[in-house]
Parts: sequence; structure tokens; C-alpha cells
Amino acid sequence: MKRWLFGLLMLLIITGCASQSMDESSSSETIPASKKMTTNQAEKQSHTHGPLKAEISGIVPAEIAIPAIDVKAKVEKTALSKDGSMGVPKNTDHTAWFKEGPKPGDKGNAVMNGHVDNKWGPSVFYRLKELKKGDKVIVTSSSGKKRTFEVMKVRSYPREEKPNAFFGYAFTRNLNLITCTGTFDHAAGTHEKRLVVFTQLISS
Repeated sequence: MKRWLFGLLMLLIITGCASQSMDESSSSETIPASKKMTTNQAEKQSHTHGPLKAEISGIVPAEIAIPAIDVKAKVEKTALSKDGSMGVPKNTDHTAWFKEGPKPGDKGNAVMNGHVDNKWGPSVFYRLKELKKGDKVIVTSSSGKKRTFEVMKVRSYPREEKPNAFFGYAFTRNLNLITCTGTFDHAAGTHEKRLVVFTQLISS
């Protein structure tokens, strides 16, 4: 999806709520024969140092853990709803990853949401507001690959506000966690604010 189109779609999404390398140019410099590496030397160096570290890639999340608030939950996949908002988890004890955006670990803003409560009481992201800068968020794929993120900041916004920072393009590898907060608006059937926890990848 083109970035401008993705950014446009992202402006619509936050109306929903969880309560419902540049390539190197080739060099023309001639390498002296005395400095050229023989095949055997190259093989030896490769064996000694091993393969180059692969570029970090995102993963399809299957589970999320947030030790600071005792969260360990399964992750569902979600997309845009008919009204243009981000879909929410079907199970209120699960979280949901917006599959039309980046994967956790890719460059950009990956997004996951979760319910703050349900008609029986607190739900998976009830304590999300307690998170502080430096707390860890660990996402695991079904094959066991992990991506660890660190909380950078926690902010709340009126539900009508649609900051591009939630979903817009970024050069860093981010994971934004969203839930509802504030007073419940019975007429609207949702809370008056959105709580967003901004996190950034620190290890893979």
C-alpha cells in the first residue's frame, strides 16, 4: 500500500475503541593482486566470523507479555471495520494487531489494541495506564520469535482526535498499544478518551 494512502486510512482508524539502507554504489577502484583474497581465504574467514547478521524483520504476533502489569495474552488479527475504525478483539481477554499496518519489529508504527473492561469487570488492558517509561513489552510469534519493546511515553487523547503519530510512517521500529480511558459515555457507547502507550524496539 502506498504510504500516502496508508496515512490517509490511518486518520480514520482511531475513531474506534478497544472497549467495543541505502544501497552502496560499486567502486571502480582496482584491487591489487597482492590484496585479493583467494577462495580458500574467503571460506576460512566466513567460517571464522560466521554469516553477517540478518536485517531485523517484523513478526506476526501470537502473544504479548507486559511484566510490569502482569499481562500475558493471545493476539488476534484485525483490520478496518466498515465504519473505517480499527477492529477490536473478539475475546475481551485477548489483544488485536492491526494486520494492514507494519508487523511488530518492522520500521513504522505497528498497532495493537485491547479492551479496558467488559460488562463483567476489568479486561486485558485495564492496567495499561500504569505503565511507565522503561517498562518492557514482549511480543512472541507462533514459532517462538520474540521482539522486545520499551515504553517511551504514555498519553491520552479525546476519542475524536486522530493524531498521525498513532499510525503514521516512522523510521524507528515502534509498537503502539491502544485502549479506552476516561469516563464512559453511555450515549456514544464508549469511553471519552483513548490511552496510547508508545513503545520502541530494543532487541530481537
